[in-house]
Amino acid sequence: MQRVSIVLVCLLGLVACDNQEANFRPMPDISGIDIPVTIERLEDELMNQPSPEALSRWLDANTVVRDLMWGRTNYQDPNTGEIDSAFFIESLWEVTQFPAFKDSVYGQAKEVLVDLSDIESQLSLVFRRLKAQDPNFTPPAVKTVLSGFARDIYVSDTLWLISVENFIGPQAYYRPQGPGNQPLPHYLAIRYQRDYIVPMLLKSYAQKYIPFEDATPSFLDQILRFGKLYEFTKSVLPELPDSLIVRYPQSVIGDVEDNMQTIWSHFIENELLYNTQYYEYRGYIDEAPGVPAIGNKCPGRVGRYVGWQILQEYRKQQPEEDLLSVMKNPQSQRILQTSQFKP
Repeated sequence: MQRVSIVLVCLLGLVACDNQEANFRPMPDISGIDIPVTIERLEDELMNQPSPEALSRWLDANTVVRDLMWGRTNYQDPNTGEIDSAFFIESLWEVTQFPAFKDSVYGQAKEVLVDLSDIESQLSLVFRRLKAQDPNFTPPAVKTVLSGFARDIYVSDTLWLISVENFIGPQAYYRPQGPGNQPLPHYLAIRYQRDYIVPMLLKSYAQKYIPFEDATPSFLDQILRFGKLYEFTKSVLPELPDSLIVRYPQSVIGDVEDNMQTIWSHFIENELLYNTQYYEYRGYIDEAPGVPAIGNKCPGRVGRYVGWQILQEYRKQQPEEDLLSVMKNPQSQRILQTSQFKP
């Protein structure tokens, strides 16, 4: 009888642990919220203007596309400093008429991303959950366009833009490039696939909920900021695999988890947490193929992932604090202490 009681206590303990894991991200009730999403395809309008004059008028009606996706502000006259609108329109018209761009970029994007109903459904769910957690949330318009690889997404309170040619995937004839028109390394190129569109939009939008940081943020401030972006994305769309949020393959996530104690010890021993010298800690959070200071197999941006783990432990300790309150909490040291993070 005593053995049965001991087993029962152990099982109850496991159930309690499972409940804690499940409940630190409570899902809001969205049953009464209906926000359908229809993505407007601007790339067809852009590419089918009949003349440079018509293209100019269309761009004047779509200023975000004109100025931020195609960089009109970069076309300044070196003598006067004024924007050379005529040269800008002439250059863009040539791009839209260039066979390689028309057939291999626009044509392939139109073929591969012809049906975005899955993304529309995903964004509808995102908007419903955001509305439930933030009553002031107003669903933005969602549109696709081409940018000539100048920009991948644009996110504001009123408009989410997706530059579709960036997200064709590995089979694309042309892909986003790095400095000197060199191919992007895999650790950067991996995000330019269809499955990463919604996570990228969400992480970008999440920044609005984080208070403006100090002019000289500490390493702890920075990793928690990134951790908040990841946690926001996972909380709004828990269905997303972690690999799509952090851009690590699942095998790499497993390696990082297995070596978390070593990574954390490195941060502590090198007194990084409260270091405010960005150039001394940037190698742990910036885009890079790895972090050789920790180990040959340590992936780049590992500090961001550690920041997310701290945030998750903090939420388990503070289940009454809702997602937006966590996002707005600027007290990095208190978050760390409350999290009881001990890998």
